[in-house]
Amino acid sequence: MNIVIIDDNQMNVSLLTHLVKRVDDGRTIGFTDPRAGLDWCLHHDPDLVMVDDRMPELSGLEFIRQFRAGASDNVPVLMLTAPTERALRDRALAVGVTDFIGKPIDRTEFLSRTRSMLALRRFQKALTERTDALTDQVRDANAELAARELAIVRRLAEAAETRNPAARGRLARIADYTEIIARGLLLNPAEQRLLREAAPLHDIGCITVPETVLAHPGPLGDAERALVETHAGAGHKLLGGARSAVLRAAADIALHHHERWDGSGYPQGLRAESIPLHARIVAVADVFDALTSDRPYRAAWPVDDAIDYLRAQAGTLFDPACIAALVADRRALAGVRIRHTDA
Repeated sequence: MNIVIIDDNQMNVSLLTHLVKRVDDGRTIGFTDPRAGLDWCLHHDPDLVMVDDRMPELSGLEFIRQFRAGASDNVPVLMLTAPTERALRDRALAVGVTDFIGKPIDRTEFLSRTRSMLALRRFQKALTERTDALTDQVRDANAELAARELAIVRRLAEAAETRNPAARGRLARIADYTEIIARGLLLNPAEQRLLREAAPLHDIGCITVPETVLAHPGPLGDAERALVETHAGAGHKLLGGARSAVLRAAADIALHHHERWDGSGYPQGLRAESIPLHARIVAVADVFDALTSDRPYRAAWPVDDAIDYLRAQAGTLFDPACIAALVADRRALAGVRIRHTDA
């Protein structure tokens, strides 16, 4: 325990140091200069501070005020002052003193108060350690639950992918395209990783859509299209409220990745930058992959044709910045196709 004694009289500091040794074998630090004592207390970890009420340069009251302003409120502070100084004691209590020791010093009172304050401090430190340990346990438990949530939802997404043979490998490609766009937009690395993990879950709501509709070999009718469009809200409902930051991001992406820059998308008809950035990024990745992949009713478009289409729709259907970020790295685009050519 670090016990700090501050009194402008060296004899008093020596006396108090001697008495403290009868209570605790911790470290005793004495100061006759209250400013030096305050500086030490603000840059170290005192466990008990004893301060005289009347000192030149810095009064006991002002010392306590500055100490409380710059340090923990939990550190006990004892002020040495005469019992008759009622007004002074009231002011000291107002600025944060814990208790008082009367002057002249009574040995029995001093030892009793010091023992009590050190016991209080030990209890405070034990409570803090226990709270920290419980906080770590809760954090670890939440992280484990979030990881389990993410693992379950990923398996659902993979299950949804297997329902549509034409979509095989699509989740991995969209993760790659999303990362390319995020990197081109200069998002920080942590956000790039978050998006890469969240993007493949964008269509998880499709698990609620009949397989016959998903695999329909041609343009959808109005009723079928309306059914497919429910997948955005279904995905958001499935992912919403999760502990995992990835799943929370994925929930917003699921809901908004079919919104369009000009407001013509669904489900809310959002426009331009009112569409969440993560959803705007995944929208471009999603459409690019759809255009460059085989479908039951058409062959994959050449990459150049897909890029021409996206550029033509920049500022109409899609965020121009996201398209520019995607097409700026043609080598990375080619790498995605090579890695997933057998997917």
